[in-house]
Amino acid sequence: MAPPDADERVAAIFHSTGLFERLVSLMGFENALCAFMFDPDECARFFDAMSEFKAAYAKKVIDAYHPDVYIYFDDVATANSLFMSPEVYRTLIKPFEQRIVEAVTSRDVIFERHCCGHCDMLLPDWIEMGTTAWHSAQKMNDIAGDLDTYAGKMVIEGGWDSSGPASFIGASEEMVREETRRCLTEYKKPGFIFCPVIMNERGNSLLVGDDRLPAIEEEWRTYREF
Repeated sequence: MAPPDADERVAAIFHSTGLFERLVSLMGFENALCAFMFDPDECARFFDAMSEFKAAYAKKVIDAYHPDVYIYFDDVATANSLFMSPEVYRTLIKPFEQRIVEAVTSRDVIFERHCCGHCDMLLPDWIEMGTTAWHSAQKMNDIAGDLDTYAGKMVIEGGWDSSGPASFIGASEEMVREETRRCLTEYKKPGFIFCPVIMNERGNSLLVGDDRLPAIEEEWRTYREF
């Protein structure tokens, strides 16, 4: 891989399958959530070992690729709320996730936290841990209010309704234009990064390309006044 042009491009690393997602991938959602209830000590042992591995991995990746941003994926929420209570997150996941955050921020790399459910009740925790950006924020969160509340502390990337009609495979050009205008009207505040996610037969359009992306960019260029 050729090194990125550090003066012109932001280099980001995607770290998929965080601590909770890894437990779920091994046990399934039902068993993992039951384990939180009935075997919290064993869950803590697992997260301890896995976070040690992930922290060491993060350091090696940063040494190899020198990214500006490290995007850590761990979807701990549904569209309605967290999979677990905030207290369980703070007891069983947060202390071990902190180890991963510090492995990244100690190298002067931005730690960006991905969670695409209703999770903004955890923003104070993530800020306290050293997270300075939240990726793929969905409209079920109070994004406009969060931009005010955490101004200067947390950059919010997202806004797009990834589960709504504008994200469907068959969404029309006008539908994606309308969703773009909605995002850039409702969230027109400092600290917001627009992140559209529409799907096609190959997957996420931002990764595989899409004929509708130029329409989104045209609307973005028209409405970006902040």
